[in-house]
Amino acid sequence: MKSFNQENASLEMIKSILDGAAIEGKIDDDGDLYVTEGVDFPFWVILVPDLNFIMFKTHWSVKADATDEDVLSLINHANSKIVLPQFFMVPGEDVRVIQGIYYLPYEYGIDSRLIIKIARRFPGAFVACGQLDENKVLV
Repeated sequence: MKSFNQENASLEMIKSILDGAAIEGKIDDDGDLYVTEGVDFPFWVILVPDLNFIMFKTHWSVKADATDEDVLSLINHANSKIVLPQFFMVPGEDVRVIQGIYYLPYEYGIDSRLIIKIARRFPGAFVACGQLDENKVLV
């Protein structure tokens, strides 16, 4: 298996690792890897080289008529039950979203199998969050 480290850190390398595991995406106009195939929920992979982190990030829109209290209740419930991402609300003028992020450090190198494992588990956490949505706040 390939090792991912400071010397070879690139989104192209991550894409290659994920492609080999039948997890596919493309590098978007912002320069982030948008993963859509072979996963339960689409997400972005963003390289943060200054900090030696790989960031996994995605979001789910919130219904316009959902109360902040209901949204925050879901977020707190998800953060207490689901291990991998950190969930939080991003307010917006037109739409609010529940966002989830997970930072995977690679400063000392990591086995590529860990990137694959996180890429499989991270989107599943969003599916689990949706299953916790008792007040139906998610679109």
